[in-house]
Amino acid sequence: MEENKVPKPKEVQQKNSAEIVASSEDLLIEILLRLPIISLIRFESVSKHWQSLITNPRFCHLRTRTIGLMFPKGGRAYEYIPFFESAFEYHKYTVSKKVLHSCNGLLLCVNICGRRRKMSYYVCNPTTNQFSLVPQHGIHNSLICGRSLAFDPAMSPHYKIVFVLEIGFERFQIFIYSSETGAWGVYGDPFTSSGATFGKGVYWNGALHWMNRKRALYFKIEDQMLGEMPKVPFSNDLNWMDKYYFGESCDHLHFVETRDTHIQFKVYEMKRDYSEWFVKYQVDLSPVVAAYPKIIGYTDPRTGLCYYNFSLFCIVSGGKEEESFLVLQIPKKVIRLNLVNKTFKNLFKFEGDFVYRLKYPGNAGFKYIESPCRV
Repeated sequence: MEENKVPKPKEVQQKNSAEIVASSEDLLIEILLRLPIISLIRFESVSKHWQSLITNPRFCHLRTRTIGLMFPKGGRAYEYIPFFESAFEYHKYTVSKKVLHSCNGLLLCVNICGRRRKMSYYVCNPTTNQFSLVPQHGIHNSLICGRSLAFDPAMSPHYKIVFVLEIGFERFQIFIYSSETGAWGVYGDPFTSSGATFGKGVYWNGALHWMNRKRALYFKIEDQMLGEMPKVPFSNDLNWMDKYYFGESCDHLHFVETRDTHIQFKVYEMKRDYSEWFVKYQVDLSPVVAAYPKIIGYTDPRTGLCYYNFSLFCIVSGGKEEESFLVLQIPKKVIRLNLVNKTFKNLFKFEGDFVYRLKYPGNAGFKYIESPCRV
């Protein structure tokens, strides 16, 4: 007589499944990568092993992704524009301090108080709602002409705050705070630069980068070395000098110049050895204009030349090439355009009367990057 097999109780099956997951670190990481940030923070207390996995720089890098943009709309209020429908369900940004700079999920903020306008600096992770007060630097605020954050979760859990000080006519000095040492210090030698501006630093390739029409500089933080990037691919028409985008995404440095009379433009990318800018994407907004004719702001009756009403918010590189997209502002709406298959869709609709004008001229927003990193 054939012996009947006794089925395993449900709890035994579950226990075996849990043991399988626990014994495979790669499988456990794949599961953890798909969890909300809040769950990850809670799961750090499960065991020392789980805590080491979740706080590991490699894991933090894999879990970090750009999910939206924040725009100041008066005082300390910020408007959040999501890139993904699911992301907006769980993340609604609030901040009580003025944001100065964003870098890979962390924000550099300042709080100004008192008649003497004393400035206190903070580093914030908006995803975990954590703030860390930065020690006083002892520098007169009038000397500071650039304030940026440098943070790479793939390399280290620590960050640096980079100040550029103007110590004389067109003469500058780099001053840096390290969260690892908890101290401020001078980095590199003083340098002279004509026509340089340091207001919009972009962190990439272990360096901070600053660009304007005249010069494009970078400062390698660990090497304490200042360099100059190849000639920026600006057009020769000086009337359009402020119409450009310069930013980083997923370890790619991009530059784009847009003009009100053109709906075709190129997305340039910098090689890691700083040898040249190359054309990464060609963009044609003709299908977008056909779908949203209010982009056409004005047509010159004499020449028939159209002036288009749009601005490029940012470029987001995906883990896969076909996932890369740009975010475009047009009257009343924000559009997401895939850079590979050229499809586009409406991301966000502004409230109020913005039918024929842009709510946020330029690209003065801050990337909202979801990150489990501690501050």
